Amino acid sequence: MALLVLLFIGVICVPGLYFFGFISIETVNMLGRYLTFAIVAVGLDLVWGYAGILSLCQAFFFCLGGYAMGMYLAHHGGPEGIVDANGWKMPACLYVVYPGGVGQTETEWTVPFFWKPFWSLPVTVLLALLIPGLVALVIGFFGFRSRVRGVYFAILTQAITVAAFNFFSMNNMKFCGTNGLTRFDRIAGSFQLSEPNVKLALYIITVLALAAVYWGCHGLIKSRLGRVLVAIRDDENTLRFSGYKPYVYKLFAFVLAGMIAGLAGMLYVPQMGIITPFDMEAGKSIMIVIWVAVGGRGTLAGAVLGALVVNLLYNYFTSQQDISIPGTILTFVGAIGGFVTSIMLLIPNFKKNVGWGVASLILGVPLLVFAIMHFNEVKKTFLLYIVFIVMMVVGFMLSAAGLLMWKADYWPFVLGGLFIAVVLWMKGGLMGLPGQLMRLIKGSGTGTASNEN
Repeated sequence: MALLVLLFIGVICVPGLYFFGFISIETVNMLGRYLTFAIVAVGLDLVWGYAGILSLCQAFFFCLGGYAMGMYLAHHGGPEGIVDANGWKMPACLYVVYPGGVGQTETEWTVPFFWKPFWSLPVTVLLALLIPGLVALVIGFFGFRSRVRGVYFAILTQAITVAAFNFFSMNNMKFCGTNGLTRFDRIAGSFQLSEPNVKLALYIITVLALAAVYWGCHGLIKSRLGRVLVAIRDDENTLRFSGYKPYVYKLFAFVLAGMIAGLAGMLYVPQMGIITPFDMEAGKSIMIVIWVAVGGRGTLAGAVLGALVVNLLYNYFTSQQDISIPGTILTFVGAIGGFVTSIMLLIPNFKKNVGWGVASLILGVPLLVFAIMHFNEVKKTFLLYIVFIVMMVVGFMLSAAGLLMWKADYWPFVLGGLFIAVVLWMKGGLMGLPGQLMRLIKGSGTGTASNEN
């Protein structure tokens, strides 16, 4: 069902909204980038949600795929006429950081040998998958064979990511240093990346790639191999005593997640137009963990939902629009009041909660009506109004921080509060919220029946 919803919205609804003029091609391009984040989140959910392996180097794998595609695009972009000593076209981004050796003149500069395979698109696609997979194989082989797990494996992968960031940031490594790879013009021959049709095509390819990754991972977790991964997460020692070799299965899942991240990075770069070492810094990998936690660990659909929700909220809060503070507060309080009231009415033990219900009515309904009457003031926060009707716990946290939300500088505090709220009160993430509400309602009904008896 989740896969059908993804395909319907991604392939039919979004392009339809674009063709009929409801959204711009830049919005489609932004959604394409966010879908690449969903791809890498699905890979992390496979290793963390199902195998219990907390990896903090997924951003590194993401950038390996991104750099592979970036090197291909750099070969075919930038100004023409810059040729090295061997006749190879010099990528403009590489020319800026002086790729020559000490004492060499410009006429003696050469394109580094490891750049040359990325001239071909098929070879680039293959290497963008193989390189992250091979790096993950090396990390996982030594880590899992040494029985490094839990927080120690997370620290190991984070340390590797920090080392990779420093490596790619150095100009003499010839990956363009902190400037990163840019000046991308064409892809697959003569297709201009700035053309709307090319952007739409890249978006659709990303949707199909996400659908394929989701379908493959879903089939994997439903198979015998998936059951073994869950057994590793729940009790690895028991599985080992049963005659299995857990490190083999963990290594497979880790390598697969690395290749999925490489695929995501490869699709991200032509839609973003740049890739830098800052895309693999420590905070980026932690952000991927937050996406999975917010959406719901151990639910592939939750990984997709979490990546999209967090990034859409990030885009909303950090956009340069004039958000009305009074309108924001009114919308928050009104939505929360109305939602709490509806929850109180659904709970069978209404008499016990009638006080809370009346208080919610008194507080929520007038403010909600006032907000609707003054729609011009609150229309910039109308999207949040819809979101908070569904997200009660998140709504309470955000309303408390309402005065801070209007300024983009405070977004990290909002994100941190969101993550804390999920960890404390929504352990199943957004995907688990309906189940939590149903258990709350059923539990209240059971309590009422026992009291009457």
